[in-house]
Amino acid sequence: VPEMLNFWKNYGPEILSRRASLMELLRKKMREKVGWKCLSPDHPEMAGPLVTYELPLQHRNKGFGLMKELLEKHHLQIGITQVKGEWVLRLSPHVYNSEEDIQRTVEILSTLNV
Repeated sequence: VPEMLNFWKNYGPEILSRRASLMELLRKKMREKVGWKCLSPDHPEMAGPLVTYELPLQHRNKGFGLMKELLEKHHLQIGITQVKGEWVLRLSPHVYNSEEDIQRTVEILSTLNV
């Protein structure tokens, strides 16, 4: 426990700051390129590590099939789950992701609008 506390004391602010900047980039790119309705709070103090998007009508009933399709076709690992009985997309950028990972994800997701 002392080692873990020391780790977060030394690196925690940097990790949280990096995660926040990646989340901001993801939200911006999704808004600009994909345009899906974001169901997560936009205010940073209310936002968590996941961001949830409403799926386009043509993909809402695919459920986990959409997750499988994106993994098999594009090697894109994303989360699909249900919120209030509706299938939604959940993304969770973290420190192991790069800006290029986010750009690639957005590009792939934008093809689903076609």
